[in-house]
Amino acid sequence: MREHLRVLVIDDSLTICRYLERLLTRMGHDVSIASDGTTGMRLHETESFDLILLDLMLPDTDGIALLKEIRSRDQDTCIVMITGHGDIKTAIEAVQQGADGYVEKSQISIGKGLDEFWHIVHRALEFRESQVRRIQLEQEIRQKNRELEATVRELQQARNELQEERNKLREILFSISEIVIAVDQEGRILLMNPQAEKELGISLEEVIGQPISQLPIHKQLLTSLQQALSSKEPVRIEIPNPFTGSNQDGRVFSVTLNPVRLHSDGLPGAIISLHDISQEKELERMKADFYSMITHDLRSPAMAITGFVDLLIQETAGPLNEAQKEMMDIIRRSIRKLLDLINDFLDYSAIDAGFLRLQPAETDVSQVIREAVREIQPLAHQRQHTLEVQVPDEPAIAWVDGERVGQVVTNLLSNAIKYTPQGGRITVRLRTQPDSLVIEVSDNGIGIPAGQIPLLFSKYTRVANEHTRCIQGTGLGLLIVKEIVKAHGGDVEVESEVGRGSTFRVTLPRKQPALAPYQPQEVAIQDVIPAAAPSM
Repeated sequence: MREHLRVLVIDDSLTICRYLERLLTRMGHDVSIASDGTTGMRLHETESFDLILLDLMLPDTDGIALLKEIRSRDQDTCIVMITGHGDIKTAIEAVQQGADGYVEKSQISIGKGLDEFWHIVHRALEFRESQVRRIQLEQEIRQKNRELEATVRELQQARNELQEERNKLREILFSISEIVIAVDQEGRILLMNPQAEKELGISLEEVIGQPISQLPIHKQLLTSLQQALSSKEPVRIEIPNPFTGSNQDGRVFSVTLNPVRLHSDGLPGAIISLHDISQEKELERMKADFYSMITHDLRSPAMAITGFVDLLIQETAGPLNEAQKEMMDIIRRSIRKLLDLINDFLDYSAIDAGFLRLQPAETDVSQVIREAVREIQPLAHQRQHTLEVQVPDEPAIAWVDGERVGQVVTNLLSNAIKYTPQGGRITVRLRTQPDSLVIEVSDNGIGIPAGQIPLLFSKYTRVANEHTRCIQGTGLGLLIVKEIVKAHGGDVEVESEVGRGSTFRVTLPRKQPALAPYQPQEVAIQDVIPAAAPSM
């Protein structure tokens, strides 16, 4: 029995109450007494007890009724019934109603040994403690069951939602016209859509879990997949038929490899999507062929006209008067402008179709600049511009395509002449550095608004204001400059201030570059020509 108990004795025998009070107090327990059920119930409601000794027969109620009332509110307190002689049957009924034991009054008579009384009380306390533990355990179990049921419901709902999302994803994936393959971080196949199964001629069930490298896949696709998985950055490539490794059927695919997180632990995978762009490529080729055919067909008669005009100006066919000479000179300048436009379209059609090829060699860039200036000098003279050249006296050698670099310088000088008012100053400089050459073309012309500088190298864009409306050009000159410099592995920069002029700075590497096949950037043709920076 515990060392300290709070005990309530409810008995109409004052003698028994006093006796138990004195006895239990000497043993170190706190004891309260009540001679009727009403007093006992009030004490139970206001205080907490560990043990209640309850008489079966009370003056205002019977003990079993009081037992039921106490037990309906209190499952923790141990209750031992006190019964007189001949009330054993009633005491057993009390145990059935929730009492933890019973003791006869004869067992607690004054002067008798109390071993049996203590034994009964001890067993009753142990029984109540076990009952309390059982009740608590049952409550915990019920609570855990409720929590588990709630968790199961939540999991079931989440599972249903996940399944619904999977079904949606599957429907979306299967409705995509592109070929889609999902792989894990090891390159093992997780999923394919019907388009991929059809293209491969194999079902997902046959290859799921297998390395994608075991399929007839283009090697460049596998290399790009490893790159995407290791860098965790999307990779985009264009390759011929990725499932044959050849281009005998003429098909070309745009391939996007997007790294994705497939697991909560962050293990990556990748989604491979392939789009057949054969028709787009064929249209591009047809467009390039059309440009080339038209411009070639235009250039031939234009060249013939130029030749005959030169002969007439030289008076080979007979003398000309001053008015006729002036008209012939106008015709010659107009034909030259027409040829410039045709050449721009030819150059751009080659760039747009990916046919720009460099022929790099050791080249004296100083001499290239001098020749470009000599070619453009008559145009500058017509506009009364001062054209200044600042190049080193010694050769400035770089591994470049001299003809293309000359084209860059010519285009930049021509642009500067067009957009500099009459009587302006244009300067071309060449600075040498250990690993590169820097070509600068500066003017004191109309300048470029800061907001229009990012559009400088776009296709078919020109400034549209009162200063430039009368200036002719295709809007392709600066784009051609950019693509030629880019093909050399160089860079183009622009500094400009409205009303003060512009400086175009071209940086070219001096050493022989490891040139890869040139791939131009795709630039959409604009439906409406926006206000942009000046271009040739």
